[in-house]
Amino acid sequence: MSGLACLALGVSLAATASLGGCGVVDRVMATPTITAVPSQPDAVTPTVPVPGASGATDAGTSTAGASTTPTSRSAPVPPKRPAAGGIEPTERLVVVDSLDIGFAAPTLFMEIDPEKYFKDSGALDELAKGMGISPDSLRNGVLNQVDRMVVGRADDGRTASIVVARLPLDALPTDAAIRREITGMLGGTVTAVKRVATAAGPVVRVDYRVGPQKYRQYGEQQYLETPDGAIASVTVTAFSAAESQRMGARVLKTLRTIE
Repeated sequence: MSGLACLALGVSLAATASLGGCGVVDRVMATPTITAVPSQPDAVTPTVPVPGASGATDAGTSTAGASTTPTSRSAPVPPKRPAAGGIEPTERLVVVDSLDIGFAAPTLFMEIDPEKYFKDSGALDELAKGMGISPDSLRNGVLNQVDRMVVGRADDGRTASIVVARLPLDALPTDAAIRREITGMLGGTVTAVKRVATAAGPVVRVDYRVGPQKYRQYGEQQYLETPDGAIASVTVTAFSAAESQRMGARVLKTLRTIE
């Protein structure tokens, strides 16, 4: 995904997508994305004289031209990752092969793998017809922007979605970058930013809301580093804060790497 596409990403899950008995999708679900964050300078480890080493005197001063020896430091031990939560009977494991990650989603939600629709023009045409848009708009405006989409009816009867996308970042975004992009690009409000440990590694968890009161959407975006070193986001969007938080919590608890 290009940086420009990432900035402009607003994943459309349109108003008439058929969900096989679950009803139809109500409106566009927007997904914020974060621009690249400048890397920080590498930390410098100072060297200190070691008593008794060549060139060091009892008084603590060094003779001319003497070398110093750095102290020995152990590499930091990475924090232990918690185990991934189990999949509930009403859920299934969604595996995103392109990113080697997986998470739980409601069984009745429709899963859209862009690769399938790129290879099968008949399936692409059928999905586009159900969504009320042209195949080109579906291909270029939605499917080529994301790695996976999952959409369906939430417990409150309204549309909810989970969108997975690879991002053009070198590291997990800072809190300031997250707030700047969601506020500036979407006109939304960030309600919480937390950094949590998961079975897939550290995750930056962001809760936000966007849109006027009548059409307000609530989202939870989770940024993580994938096994191949890429930065990706898993975004849950719903029409109520309770649904967004409930679904987001399940994704977070069941998030895992797929070997």
